[in-house]
Amino acid sequence: METEKAYEIIRSRISTEHGLAVSRIGWLIASQGLLLATLQIISKDNSVFNILIPILGLVLSTLTTILVWLTTLTMDAWKDKERSLFVNADQKFCEAIATNRPRWVHKLSMYLTVAIPSCMIVFWLVAITAALF
Repeated sequence: METEKAYEIIRSRISTEHGLAVSRIGWLIASQGLLLATLQIISKDNSVFNILIPILGLVLSTLTTILVWLTTLTMDAWKDKERSLFVNADQKFCEAIATNRPRWVHKLSMYLTVAIPSCMIVFWLVAITAALF
């Protein structure tokens, strides 16, 4: 019974972290869309905003990349705790819960979540370079 309760708590924490990662990516995409639209509108003017908007985009993308990466590390720690539960659990519980999914499946799914803001960092670096020259 204790193992089941611990498993529920761990799964809840993993789910919460997953929700945070998805939420952060959603906000990043919305903010980047607004920044890109604004940059397109003002790109014809030769104003200070041509450099400030890409800098803001770079800062937001960098912060999001760091936060999503930290979320991934937190989920990995909870996944390790989840695996340690199965070592001491009874066979019946293990058979009911086990997914038989390799660890790399979770890792691969999280790489895309980290790759999205990382791609935006590259884009904003190119935009800053273009604005300067």
